[in-house]
Amino acid sequence: MNGERGGGTRRFGRPAGWAGEGTWTRFVALLCATAVLVLTGGAFVATAAAYAGRESRSDARNPAIAAEGDHPTALWTSHWDSYRGRQFAVVLISPLTDDAPLPPGVAHWPGPGEVLLSPALRDGPPEEDFAHRYGSVAGTVGPQGLASPGERLAYVRPTPELASTTKRWVGITGYGGGSKAAFGDIRIVRPAGELLAAMAVLLALPALVLAVVAARTGAVPQDRRLALLTVLGARRRDRARAVLAAAVRPVAAGAVTGAALLLPFLAFDVELPWIDYRLDAGDLRRAWPWLGAATVLALALTGAVLLLVRPRSAVGAGRPTRSAGAAAGAGSGVAGAGVAGRLRTPVLGMCGGFLLLAWFAGPLFGGGRSSAQVFIVATTGLLVTLPAAVSWGVSRTVGPLAAAAARRSRGPALIAARTAAAHPGLVAGLTSALVLCAGLLGQARLLTDYTTMTSGGPARVAAAGQGAAAIVQASAAARPDQRFLAALPPGAHTVSVGSGPAGLPLVQAPCAELTALALPCPAEDASVTVPAGGLDRRLREAVLDDGGSAGPTGVAVRTGALTGLRDDGSYGLVVVGDGSRLDVPAVKAAVYRHLGATANVDVPGERGQSAANAHQARWVTFLGGAGALVLLLAIGFGALAQALRFAAAVAPLAPLGGDGRLVRSAARHLLGLPVLTAVVLATALDTVLALPRLQTPDMLATPARSLTDYGVLLAAALLLTATLTATAGTAATRLAGRWTPAGD
Repeated sequence: MNGERGGGTRRFGRPAGWAGEGTWTRFVALLCATAVLVLTGGAFVATAAAYAGRESRSDARNPAIAAEGDHPTALWTSHWDSYRGRQFAVVLISPLTDDAPLPPGVAHWPGPGEVLLSPALRDGPPEEDFAHRYGSVAGTVGPQGLASPGERLAYVRPTPELASTTKRWVGITGYGGGSKAAFGDIRIVRPAGELLAAMAVLLALPALVLAVVAARTGAVPQDRRLALLTVLGARRRDRARAVLAAAVRPVAAGAVTGAALLLPFLAFDVELPWIDYRLDAGDLRRAWPWLGAATVLALALTGAVLLLVRPRSAVGAGRPTRSAGAAAGAGSGVAGAGVAGRLRTPVLGMCGGFLLLAWFAGPLFGGGRSSAQVFIVATTGLLVTLPAAVSWGVSRTVGPLAAAAARRSRGPALIAARTAAAHPGLVAGLTSALVLCAGLLGQARLLTDYTTMTSGGPARVAAAGQGAAAIVQASAAARPDQRFLAALPPGAHTVSVGSGPAGLPLVQAPCAELTALALPCPAEDASVTVPAGGLDRRLREAVLDDGGSAGPTGVAVRTGALTGLRDDGSYGLVVVGDGSRLDVPAVKAAVYRHLGATANVDVPGERGQSAANAHQARWVTFLGGAGALVLLLAIGFGALAQALRFAAAVAPLAPLGGDGRLVRSAARHLLGLPVLTAVVLATALDTVLALPRLQTPDMLATPARSLTDYGVLLAAALLLTATLTATAGTAATRLAGRWTPAGD
């Protein structure tokens, strides 16, 4: 008989998955949860594959620097250009021999004064004029020469005259020089570990929450059957088989759905929305075994959640002390899971410990990057253990609330309180999911705000690549001659900047340029000090406010030609537009084609890594948004399941209210209270976690939350409350018409 027991429970389980209340809600919930887990695993595999492929292609194209005694075949150097604040590499290369090897992705040598552009630059915005910025376009860089399909890269072969304007040339013998000579995107992307950690918090954690919610959605009939199996003497293994057998169809359908959604990424180079990054399909195809392993892992995680997140009466092997229906109903929420009961005390202690660690991360770890990393780890631990704390609080609260409602004899409140006391998981699950969703969104917002603020603020980041002035740095061999000046946009004015007397920046230009900028024209070999308040706003931003040579008190002005005023003879030029905007792409074209081969052109707001860091912060918002969608899906399934369970529980009482007002009022108490409580807890959590960042010097600096943020959260909570109340009331009224008494 024991030999037939396993097959019997599987046959009992498979049809059971299609029977009972909330059947299709559970089917869809498990399907979506499995599909999301498959996609999440695929995202981790795609990230690792993208980094590996980018590193491999970067190593293959890096120049092999000629050692002493070698005969170089080409001269090579590179510099950075930027597009809307995002840096990209411009490689200058000049062959020395007829048989000089071509860089990967280059089919032929461009002629002097010609350039090869990557597809991203070739198809760039017309206003940037990449087709004429470095020379005449002679072709396109192939995919073998790009670290990623969307990389911006240019190979320029300068004319001999322009090649003489830099001394940064190095001799190379070929390519495959390793990471020491790396250039391009590989130099500015964040480490893979940081992105994977962000994905674990913002994507994997919500996926697990959805799996837990899906495991309990519509699970009341299954709990009753498991309790019956326990009474009949079924072993733990047999009950586990019954649970898995009942979930085979939705879980398998979810795995197929997730795999199908991954197929386009294997066939095409897909560009991720908003963050402007294109995935290489070839990298993912080479990682297909890992994608298969991720799918298997998703199935295993779903099965583990189904087995672990069950009522204690269904998990235990002993005979239940209450009827099957009562036991199943009382433990139907996540808060009643058997695992949670055994681990409740240590988990609650860990939750408090993580909160203290997050609060004191700055003082304990000295501030800066290490404190920020500890803060993120502590915040993650807090969010993981928070549902257990919420469930514990709910279980401690619903009993006194039910007693208070009984003393006051208020009908709707009494119904809601008694229902919550009998089914604490109904309240705890919804509250925990809402708090966790708000907590994750709050942390994503804080991280984005931090990166934006450390990049100079939102206004400065938004203005990256735009402005009324450009800052040019060129070597001493540069030529600011008439050809360069004629190539500048009409109305542009150019001055030299260097070190002046008394520690002030020195601004020097012909008298006509100084006059156009409302500056005095002192006599030859004389200088005049102009206070900062007397400077043209455009010149002040470029010379003083954006990392000028000295303090902000003013500048020394001198009449003279455009020359290299720096100590090493190199040039520091400021080009100012005739109006509020400067045609920066035209300035860059004039600089790169006439002034200096390796000159740098910056715009206030884009110097250094400020705008680039702000752009990379989009990954946090992107992942946080994806995680929020997953959590909203979990909240939707959980709320729908709770509304249907409530409707089934109070259906016998619906006729007492006549028009259903009694049931709707009870729904407002039972389902609306957790939503509003979650809003209060989420606001408190967000404020508590934000304060260490606001108060700790040199660690993190973020703006305080605005009332608008909390207003949006409250509006969303009220909308969810109204939706749940209407759904539960309507469902209860409809069920009342066909309700009949049934044995427990």
